Amino acid sequence: MTKEVIISMTGVHDITGELGDDLEPVETTYFGKYFKKDGDHYLFYEEAADGENRITNSRITFNDTAMYFRKRGSLNSDFYLEKGKKTLATYSNALGVLDIDVMAAGFSLTEKEDAIDYRVNYALNAFENTQIDCQVQIKIRPRQA
Repeated sequence: MTKEVIISMTGVHDITGELGDDLEPVETTYFGKYFKKDGDHYLFYEEAADGENRITNSRITFNDTAMYFRKRGSLNSDFYLEKGKKTLATYSNALGVLDIDVMAAGFSLTEKEDAIDYRVNYALNAFENTQIDCQVQIKIRPRQA
């Protein structure tokens, strides 16, 4: 895989507890940088908040058993997922801080010479016993010159 990449992320959130094909996914695409070290994959990219000139620097570190997602800028967040382990995700911005319990259900990692596909299924527990089932898919492809 090249260092300069296109990162496509698709996320689905479902409060009914049944992730199905009828849910409307949210998809975002970024230009970023990729490298792999000691079995861990690293993604770095920047994103701008809607209507703002401020940049948020994002980093995703992942392997076949865990994912760490970190944002710094107009939005700050730390989101760590490890299969079968309950963790705390923290989001903070100008309005305040929000802590959410998360638990990963499974990870899928497929690596090819010119493509990496990664999927995580997890549950968010927030707002007094409300469970939100989630799935994020990350597709990494070489950036063409």
